[in-house]
Amino acid sequence: MWSSSSNNLYFLGKSFENEPYLFKTNYIIARPIHVLAGAIKYGEIGDILWVVTKDGNKTKLYLILNDGEVRKTSFPDFLNPINFYVTRSNSQIFTIVINETNNILLYSASSRNLRFVRIEEKLRIFKNPLIEPCIAIETFENLPGVVIMNTETTLEGYAKIFTAISYNYGTKWTHIIPPKVIKERSCVWPSCYLKLQLECQINSQKNSIKFSEMSPFLMTSFGTIFRNGVEYYSGILLSEDAGYSWELLPSSIENLHILDYGNILLGLPKVLNSFYFSYDFGRTWKFLTLKGNSFIEIKIIYDPSANSLLKTIIALNEKSKEWSYIQIDFSQAIKTNRKEEDYEIYTPGVHDKFVCFQGQKRFTYRRKVDVICKSLLNKLPKISPDICPCTQDDFGCIFGNYFINGQCIKDPDYDQDKTVDICTPGELVSKPSRTKKIEGDICKSNKKW
Repeated sequence: MWSSSSNNLYFLGKSFENEPYLFKTNYIIARPIHVLAGAIKYGEIGDILWVVTKDGNKTKLYLILNDGEVRKTSFPDFLNPINFYVTRSNSQIFTIVINETNNILLYSASSRNLRFVRIEEKLRIFKNPLIEPCIAIETFENLPGVVIMNTETTLEGYAKIFTAISYNYGTKWTHIIPPKVIKERSCVWPSCYLKLQLECQINSQKNSIKFSEMSPFLMTSFGTIFRNGVEYYSGILLSEDAGYSWELLPSSIENLHILDYGNILLGLPKVLNSFYFSYDFGRTWKFLTLKGNSFIEIKIIYDPSANSLLKTIIALNEKSKEWSYIQIDFSQAIKTNRKEEDYEIYTPGVHDKFVCFQGQKRFTYRRKVDVICKSLLNKLPKISPDICPCTQDDFGCIFGNYFINGQCIKDPDYDQDKTVDICTPGELVSKPSRTKKIEGDICKSNKKW
């Protein structure tokens, strides 16, 4: 694997003693260099390489920075991991750990200190150790702290897997909200719930949730709605509040594209006899019929400009077997004399409960729903946030503790008798707090949680 942020090539191999190693080479080094002994797998998250090693019965996780520095991670002493799955949200590293009792646990750490803190009690039990587990979790660089994950619980007498969301790096979770009405029947938690089809975390992350980097609040994903544990509806869904609530699309849409930073949504059916489009974040839809009724989408050509109003489709006529180019151009359909007043400032979060996100209000721009215009997002001035007073949602737990039921408690895998290594002999040290402010959170308060 070539590191995307350096000229180094990393690969797995064996030494002359037939021991597994991670090697490094580049354009200058004549022979590969040994980097880590016992390496069994590795992957890349942004500009960081993660490597899993095995030494006897102990499995360890290392991170390699873009300058080549190898850094060991820290987990509670009594944790006995057998596998790691790594992802990232800005400066926070998330690691799913499968331990020796096949519990699936979630940990996070700052990329600065790599001291991993457990999140919640456990995700679920890994029931079949002979196959690779599907760990469904997604993070977002432009929405720091937002984590969307499929999790398992038992409610009303049956086990169910549903999608949950956190806006503060996993310290606090809530279930996502499905459409209120499906097939003319109301859908209310907990009997009715939504599971998004998130990609499994095996060796690398592939986003199954589509979104525009300039409009991260607008998301689309395939999902399944369950009623009383039974699959009730499947299809593409859309969220305009950063993943908290989701709405249905027209049932014939099988492929959704976000154009012009989210100003236009283009929906394509399986057979291209028509196409759907929306100017108001999917609240209303229009459609146009195409000449011919047997086009099958083969490939979509993307304009290199992210705010392009043009989409070109290579299609095959299933009846005549002829190839066609279908060009959909919205440049004459929306106004270009847009202005800053066409936008509002949006703060992600569960809005019926709080209005701050990462200790601030005023996080990102969002075009007003009733305005139809070409995007101005790449030209708007930088937002000056309003800093919020700190609440419990702005704090996580220090190393050796984990957050449950509104408080930080000792991680059962942490060595309770371990000597404090920051104490100077003869110095009076007060009992430290178990909480700390979440990294990147800018709230201000004199109150300690």
